[in-house]
Amino acid sequence: MGEAERDIRAVLDLASTARDVAPMHVSMGPIPLRVHADDARFAHQVERGAAGQSLDSAWPEATVLLCTSATLSEADLPRPLRPNAGDGQITIVRAGPFTAVAGHSTLWIADHDTDTVLRWNASVSALPEWEATRPLRFVLQWCASRRDAALVHAAAVAVGGRAALLVGPTGAGKSTSSLACLGSGLDVLSDDACLVALDSRSQGVTVDAVFRMGNLHANSLALLPRLGDRVVGSGVGGKDVLELDALAPGHSRARVSAIVTVVQTPGEVTRVVSGSAAASLLHMAPSTVLQMNRAFISQTWSVVTSVVKAVPHRELRVASPHDVPRVLEQLLAGDITA
Repeated sequence: MGEAERDIRAVLDLASTARDVAPMHVSMGPIPLRVHADDARFAHQVERGAAGQSLDSAWPEATVLLCTSATLSEADLPRPLRPNAGDGQITIVRAGPFTAVAGHSTLWIADHDTDTVLRWNASVSALPEWEATRPLRFVLQWCASRRDAALVHAAAVAVGGRAALLVGPTGAGKSTSSLACLGSGLDVLSDDACLVALDSRSQGVTVDAVFRMGNLHANSLALLPRLGDRVVGSGVGGKDVLELDALAPGHSRARVSAIVTVVQTPGEVTRVVSGSAAASLLHMAPSTVLQMNRAFISQTWSVVTSVVKAVPHRELRVASPHDVPRVLEQLLAGDITA
């Protein structure tokens, strides 16, 4: 056993006292989690941000230990594993069954043998802003990396078990278009991050909701004032945080019928036209990789390219977000064959 593996085992041994806290059981899409938190506010953030009831016994339950300095002091962490103060540097250590990633204010350790993940922050106030509304992204990425799945940067809406993944560059209107579908009869699985998986039996692609919160700029919210009652706080980049609909059992997963690139076309008619695999890949892969922990980039890239090859491609030309639900419902019903 090397020094790095011994150091990581020592940290996990010290963190094991967090298991004395009664666990919270939560599902994030198909992934069942058993969460122990030494600060109840951590558990609340996970419970508040998690969505999905599509429990799938094929996904093993992962144990998540959310620890602060109350359990582990920074001095207990080997120097290579100590989080940085925001200089952008990320340290990845692979040793034995462990993957450890030390980055901005946070240390993650995944134990592949026991399906356990540790997250350490000095305190609740040291938690990165994005963890509040997109909790446990590392855990989801790690779980997905062990299967033909990936946490991707895309919105997703569904009806009747058929889904459209909405992709596009920053500012294209993915969140606005997807959140415009709230209350329309369409299921909003995601406004910008969801779990996709390759189905080896059918050669198709499924998508699962994993987060229950959406984010919207104030100018977009002004276009959809009926969503104002859903605002529960502020998030990354000053965006408003909105609560999505609680999805009924069986509605948090759908089969992907198309990847749809969102394009703003003021003055035209909102419609769906033919798209291309190249556009889908361009607008989903780079932004997904940018948000991905470096430890999982290779596998994620492989899944995303396979997903792009597996489904049709369309372009949603948006003149008004108010027209989007009707047009997407027609697409998913098969009434649009662009």
